[in-house]
Amino acid sequence: MVTTTRVKQRREAAGLTRKDLAAELGTTERTIRLIESGLRTPSMIILARMARTLRCRLGDLIDEEAST
Repeated sequence: MVTTTRVKQRREAAGLTRKDLAAELGTTERTIRLIESGLRTPSMIILARMARTLRCRLGDLIDEEAST
């Protein structure tokens, strides 16, 4: 399960707006907003792109306890 606060924290630490991140991922700003608010779960493809864009490991965006 993606931890929404981790996504937002990583995005802000990278100095990216939702619009910037969306452009990098090939998605919409609305999608990023929904992911960060916990109303949408990103696909593994988007999650992998997100980790690469935010320069972190995939595991940094996932709550490992919630996914077991």
